[in-house]
Amino acid sequence: MAIPLTVVCTLIGDKWHPVWVHRLHRMVEEHCSIPFDFRVITDRPEAFPEWGVPFSRPIVEVDGVWTKPDRRMMMNIHKPQGCWGKLDSFILQVNGPIIHLDLDCVILDDIAPLIRKNLHMPWQGDKFNGSVYSFTPDEWSDMVYPQVIPYREYPRGEQEYVVDAYPGKVQILHDVYSYKIHVASKYGKQPPEGARIVYFHGYPTPATEAVQDLPWINRTWRGLPRVERV
Repeated sequence: MAIPLTVVCTLIGDKWHPVWVHRLHRMVEEHCSIPFDFRVITDRPEAFPEWGVPFSRPIVEVDGVWTKPDRRMMMNIHKPQGCWGKLDSFILQVNGPIIHLDLDCVILDDIAPLIRKNLHMPWQGDKFNGSVYSFTPDEWSDMVYPQVIPYREYPRGEQEYVVDAYPGKVQILHDVYSYKIHVASKYGKQPPEGARIVYFHGYPTPATEAVQDLPWINRTWRGLPRVERV
């Protein structure tokens, strides 16, 4: 039987504390009206025995030098650029749709209506943002997974690469908003009506002292420690 939905996140390196994964899982439990499978793409799958999916690429110490042996990406253990690890979601062996969420997303409403067949990403007014990906794996999804990660060609990271790898076919994922662009400037810093997800890219994060006491953010910390970036 096909799984109605697989929700995926990525934890690579030490930028984020593992508690962020548990927080995201709880938000999905509270805000998903259909059965779902939860997965975390990670370099420490033993920390998540029920959810962990080993990251497909080697992470080694390379003294600050980026190398790509055997046409595979080798990530610097001190700065592993975890955003590129999200591309593993395009090669997950699942039978059904996938929604990939960054760890600094705040879920506010049912995410099931965000399921899409073709690749959808939130739109920031002038570009797509890779904090949320919604798609159903198909032949095209293999094209998005590169054997060599083109760091220098894509300074904005994997989101810019994905748009180029699937040219002209990425569609807008509605009801998903940027905190910086759509929320921070609003009186009371309230999400737009109908928002299902608010994503935080860069600073602040949902754990930043200046925003973590906003009621719609604070409730996601219930029962879990408030851990900022490590």
